[in-house]
Amino acid sequence: MRTKFLVGSILAVLFVFISCTSAPESDEAKTSEAKKVNDDKRGETWKLNVSDSKIEWVATKVTGYHVGNVPLKSGDINVKNGEVTGGKFILDLANIQVVGPKGSDTAMNKKLLGHLKSADFFDVEKNPEGFLN
Repeated sequence: MRTKFLVGSILAVLFVFISCTSAPESDEAKTSEAKKVNDDKRGETWKLNVSDSKIEWVATKVTGYHVGNVPLKSGDINVKNGEVTGGKFILDLANIQVVGPKGSDTAMNKKLLGHLKSADFFDVEKNPEGFLN
């Protein structure tokens, strides 16, 4: 009995370590000291070219990962004296996409897309847009 428990435990630990290695490599987050935010929004406003812009995302899990993108409806970046002082972006959550990874199961991607659009996640029926300020 003890041997079966030990073998089962070792297999479970190996499964976890092997499963976690299928996630994509990523850079470590880089941080810096906090900077005072300039609340003065005057200056230039740059408009985002939404036809050439999207937000790409990667979601990892124990057994792998998913990638996708969110189109942007609009975006403004406020610039004063060559420094970004603010901005606003409107995300088109109703058209979020799950696009991979390459060679991934299309049915699983559709299932994830349905989950992301459902009421237990973004609830795109009630919240078709997201905002970043």
